[in-house]
Amino acid sequence: MSLPRYVFLFSMTLSLCLGASIFFAGPGHAQNEPEEIAASEAVDFKTLKSPVAYTKKSIGRGKVLYVRLCTECHGPDGKAEMDVIANATDLTAPKLWYSGTTEGEVFRSIRNGAGETMPPFSFQIKRDEDIWHLVNYTRSLWPESKRPRLQEETEKKEAANGSAEPSGKGGRGREQENER
Repeated sequence: MSLPRYVFLFSMTLSLCLGASIFFAGPGHAQNEPEEIAASEAVDFKTLKSPVAYTKKSIGRGKVLYVRLCTECHGPDGKAEMDVIANATDLTAPKLWYSGTTEGEVFRSIRNGAGETMPPFSFQIKRDEDIWHLVNYTRSLWPESKRPRLQEETEKKEAANGSAEPSGKGGRGREQENER
């Protein structure tokens, strides 16, 4: 008794697809492994500092990720007033957070998950840098008195006060101007 032709073709196609997926996901193609900080690494997240500056550009990149991955539970404004998950954290009220509010702790909560209702996003967000952008966006939702200072603002204020040296072609440093 022979198998019908469509069963044979289906099983051959399935075998080829499975074999190709194993080949392309083999050693050297760690597509499912998160990038930099290994989950098993002993890291003190409370003191971990972001390598990504808190800038408008970073906040914008984080917002793109937030809209795509976080609004379902935390809502478009971060207040978690959605009925999907009763225990989702209100991201605009950091004093109520259970898993910590330092930039490293927020990073850990996003990357590794937090509690029973916050899943890890290390497989949706492959690069740690992108998680740091999301951390920056999340912190931008805080009350203004709790937010870190934007680095662009700090640099502009220093330049206005004269503590930052002009740079670029044709720019003159303070010493050169004072020599005239």
